[in-house]
Amino acid sequence: MAIADTDGMPLGNNRHMFTMQTKTFLAALLAAFPAARAFKFTGPNPSEPIDVSKEVTITWEGDIPDNLSRKFDFTWYCEPDHLNKFSSDISHLVDEIYLSDHKYKFRFHNSKSMLEPFANKIAAKKVFSFQAVFTDEKQDGLVLQYWSQNYTIVGLDNRGDENPEIDL
Repeated sequence: MAIADTDGMPLGNNRHMFTMQTKTFLAALLAAFPAARAFKFTGPNPSEPIDVSKEVTITWEGDIPDNLSRKFDFTWYCEPDHLNKFSSDISHLVDEIYLSDHKYKFRFHNSKSMLEPFANKIAAKKVFSFQAVFTDEKQDGLVLQYWSQNYTIVGLDNRGDENPEIDL
């Protein structure tokens, strides 16, 4: 039987262990606090498909490490099956996108043709995502990428050809 102090806490070594666990928990909580402010995508809503025939708005919040440029690039990535992987730089149409902008609007123009042969697959499975690509201002070539959640894609013209020939 354990003997408790007036505050209900066990006396002796068990009380010390509770204090250590509390301190460890608080330290872990404080260490995680900066991560709570980390960059993250807030839109589009991953529970709804992205319609490539309409304008898409990408939104974000949070912050990035100080060594990274506040200017960044967007790409999209799609892996309809284990044999096919596609990506495209979607921000090359814009001069500059900054962390403080909190949103970016774009339309799928030329890149729709890459996705159309896989319209059925990417409408059925969440295999499409966005990336925010930040570069380190002090180390050339060092980048940090943040990935969105995965989405399904609709609004493509399904040509029925899921094995397109590729010209190299």
